[in-house]
Amino acid sequence: MRKLFLFFLIPFTLLLNSCSSLQLAYNQSDFLLKWWLGSYIDSTASQKAFLDQAAPKLLNKHRVNELPQVQAKLIKLRSLFDRPIRFEDAKSITLESRAVFESSIFILLDDAATLALLLNPNQLSNIEKAFKKANSQYQSDYLTPSSQVSFEKRFDKLVERTEFFSGDLSKTQKIQLQSIASQFFFDNSIIYQNRLRKQADILSTLNLIIQTKPSHPATKEILKTLFLGLINGRTPDQKDYEQLRIENSTLVLLKITELLNDQQLKKVQSKIKSLEVDVNSLIGS
Repeated sequence: MRKLFLFFLIPFTLLLNSCSSLQLAYNQSDFLLKWWLGSYIDSTASQKAFLDQAAPKLLNKHRVNELPQVQAKLIKLRSLFDRPIRFEDAKSITLESRAVFESSIFILLDDAATLALLLNPNQLSNIEKAFKKANSQYQSDYLTPSSQVSFEKRFDKLVERTEFFSGDLSKTQKIQLQSIASQFFFDNSIIYQNRLRKQADILSTLNLIIQTKPSHPATKEILKTLFLGLINGRTPDQKDYEQLRIENSTLVLLKITELLNDQQLKKVQSKIKSLEVDVNSLIGS
């Protein structure tokens, strides 16, 4: 389900790619959405017809309503990196990224409800199988290997993401970054258990919709509750977990900027500027 949000969050989820990739992915996102959903549920003719109609409209709605906000956030973000950012700035960046995620729900809900009401039990089974396949891959990547091997995989990704913005890190900076990662990375088993919990919530919610066939407005409310629960948690323990994720993300971002020298901070600003330009092109296209 998280991948479904890529359609609405491409300006943020593809920040780690080149600007040309950003434009290409965004402009093809209606096709990518239909392809991804089809791979999960083996879409019926009526579902394909609905997606053919709905996806381009959703893309245009997002372009008009959401991209100007994304551009404004990028401009604000760039202005912060003329120095190592402060804690309150890092917290703001983390929260605003999540806010974009949440605001996109309201664009998604109407058509997501229609699609959910078109699902059948076999397609729900297909979604469950896809989850199991992805979980098997996660286990292979992060749970089966030694803790050191899985840590190194995650650390390599953190280095890659950091260097996309800052340019090459020195050996000393990488050692310091490794210390940050060891302090703030979540345990893989905790991540996996929360992954399973969210998948179970998705499957039980879709099963409820399939079995009871609520009205379209009621289905929208059911999905809204689901999506907000996936993002923010439902129970006190789940909410604590999501808040801890926010705090950890904030502190990692803060400490990474403290590692960067003036030249690297300028590279960060330059990279964000190029993204601003790219998003502006998407708004005008």
